[in-house]
Amino acid sequence: MDFADISPWLSLGPTGALTGYLIRDNIRLRRENRDQEAAINSERQLRYAAEERAAKAVAKVGGLETQVQYLTTEVHRLNTMLGLQPLPLPAPPPPAAEGDDDDQS
Repeated sequence: MDFADISPWLSLGPTGALTGYLIRDNIRLRRENRDQEAAINSERQLRYAAEERAAKAVAKVGGLETQVQYLTTEVHRLNTMLGLQPLPLPAPPPPAAEGDDDDQS
């Protein structure tokens, strides 16, 4: 216990000094807790925003893959209709194995 922490409370006797110290310590701990909670909430918001952006990017890539497959099929069909040498269709990507997680290092 630091004397500066309890000096304003000494006039109240030993119990008052201890009470004053506990009150000041409680206030200090609450401030620290509030600051830590603010940092945790900020980190959580950043993580949620990053997860949301990642989900949108994955959906966009999936949509683009579908469009590319459709357009490739259409080009193949039109080349065949026009009697042109058809381009070989690319093989579709293999399905991801269950439990396969590409983003792990």
